[in-house]
Amino acid sequence: MSEHHPPTRSAETAERALGTLGMVPAATTRIVPAEFGEPPLEAVRREIERRRPRTARATAPNAGKAPEPTTTAVVATCGVVLLVTGLTAAALGGIVPVDALSSSPRRLAQGKAWLLVSNALLAQRPVDLSLFSFALLSLLTLYLCGPRLLVASAAVGHVGATLLAYGAAVAAFAVDPGEMRSVLGRPDYGVSAVQAAWIGLIAATAWRRQGQTARGRVLVVLACVAITALACMVRPDLTVLDLDHVFAFAIGACFAVTWGSRATPALPVVALALLSRVRKGSLSGSTLTS
Repeated sequence: MSEHHPPTRSAETAERALGTLGMVPAATTRIVPAEFGEPPLEAVRREIERRRPRTARATAPNAGKAPEPTTTAVVATCGVVLLVTGLTAAALGGIVPVDALSSSPRRLAQGKAWLLVSNALLAQRPVDLSLFSFALLSLLTLYLCGPRLLVASAAVGHVGATLLAYGAAVAAFAVDPGEMRSVLGRPDYGVSAVQAAWIGLIAATAWRRQGQTARGRVLVVLACVAITALACMVRPDLTVLDLDHVFAFAIGACFAVTWGSRATPALPVVALALLSRVRKGSLSGSTLTS
């Protein structure tokens, strides 16, 4: 028969403290060291950690921090960067026709939905800056947010933002067909929407970081403004299709908010619903396909 050791004064004090905090009923709970001779405060510490609410654990200083990426994730990310770089170089050399991979509202209305993916395999001009920023942001997002958010925000950010921009272009065409006719058939490709989604993801993650200060949040806003200004300088010939960058940024930010709270992001559902409508021909018509 095991010998019973009555709780020490330190353990009794801790029990009353736990009861005061509402973690356990003070009158019914006993905290006894797991082994004879174990310091009572160590047993109390273990018990507090075990009984602490899950929400309290989520607010720990390292909570929400992305785990160190695996070698496989780093190699896969570098592989995607090399693939985009190789295809872009092949397109510049005339080996791969840009028209075969690029999308447009008119082509999407014809049912060529796969172009929504293939048009993200080529970098737009200026090519050097685009490829450099793509490589930098991909690795930065991988280390700051993890591979799951890297892939999810890129896929939904690119496809979802493209669909929303195409919808805006179709709406503008209904208002002013003359100005928008050429835009609906213009080749649309590039990795800028993917990068915008990653920037939104990183910005929202930094904004919501545990212990973030007002000064830190101001720096996040200034960084986003500076990136936007630089993008407008290098690409001044913007059209309504370039609204996809705004949509992609918002989608990336939403992933940072909703994924961390284990909620199902609504934007992927919206993007899939829009794609389903496109495949059924809801955006098709003589005005678009002609």
